[in-house]
Amino acid sequence: METTLTDTRRSFAILAMLVLLAGLLLRILQVALSGAATVVTKNINIAVPTPAFIPTSQPTFVRLEWISQCDPAQQGLALYVVGDNPCQPRQTASLAWLQSQLTTKGLLASTEYLEWMADPANAACRAAVLAGPGGAPAGWVCADWRGIYRVDTTGQDAGKRLQFWSDGNWVQSQ
Repeated sequence: METTLTDTRRSFAILAMLVLLAGLLLRILQVALSGAATVVTKNINIAVPTPAFIPTSQPTFVRLEWISQCDPAQQGLALYVVGDNPCQPRQTASLAWLQSQLTTKGLLASTEYLEWMADPANAACRAAVLAGPGGAPAGWVCADWRGIYRVDTTGQDAGKRLQFWSDGNWVQSQ
């Protein structure tokens, strides 16, 4: 009776270890496959920036600029670090990535979304903020040398400006 109980416990322990190992392997595979998805358009890689997309010993400021300022046919957000040439960023990001980041940081409400559209009154504003199911205009997202900011439909600055850093963090600035 004791050997049967011991064999049953041993079999259960082996089965539990195999299930844990299989789960761990699936998670590793899932993380490996969910890396930055890259789409190549006109020799510029558009990718979701990884948390620390440029390995540096100290976090550095990343200047954000609309890539359409260099090539009107392109849509994306250029991420420039020190040493990048004009119109040749090391990495660009999609509007979907920017929207998720700004929603997380409170610059966009969860009911708002971004759409590519240039503001004729302000060249720094290239993404329209639309609200609700009807897509009512709610403002613009703009980028300049001081970071990303939002203006309302009249062009009034909301006062909150965010800067992106090479370690993937956003910092509020003035």
